[in-house]
Amino acid sequence: MPSSPPTQSIPTASAQDAGASPSAPPSAPPPGAPTPADKKSLKPWALVLAILLLVVGAVVGFLLVAGVLGSSAEGEVSACVIDADGSINAAGWVSGAEDSTLVVRFEDADTGVEVDRAEVSPLRSNQDRAPWTAEGQAGPEVDRVKCVLAN
Repeated sequence: MPSSPPTQSIPTASAQDAGASPSAPPSAPPPGAPTPADKKSLKPWALVLAILLLVVGAVVGFLLVAGVLGSSAEGEVSACVIDADGSINAAGWVSGAEDSTLVVRFEDADTGVEVDRAEVSPLRSNQDRAPWTAEGQAGPEVDRVKCVLAN
């Protein structure tokens, strides 16, 4: 009788070996997902950006409070007249900022186009409001003017 070949035992995979076990190390992240090193490198940039925004906000706030960025002078036009020869006279009052220079724009009332402009320094005294006057010249085609204050 022929002898049968010797049998060898072949190890087989168990159900526990085929699946992930709780003690197995985590698998690699999917392609394109940020790695832990990428997440850490974002934190210093976010901190620098936040500090920069705080500094810029503080500087702008200080300049606004100090009156550097905004004008604290307020004025009004009480008279704005054009004569037949095209000469323009304007007058009004200003309150607020000391040593301020006002710009008076003379505009054609029909078109809104600026026809002249004048810089005036209000006559300061011990009053809260100071008077100002300005003169300009319009061409013969301008019949009506509008006087606008600009700081």
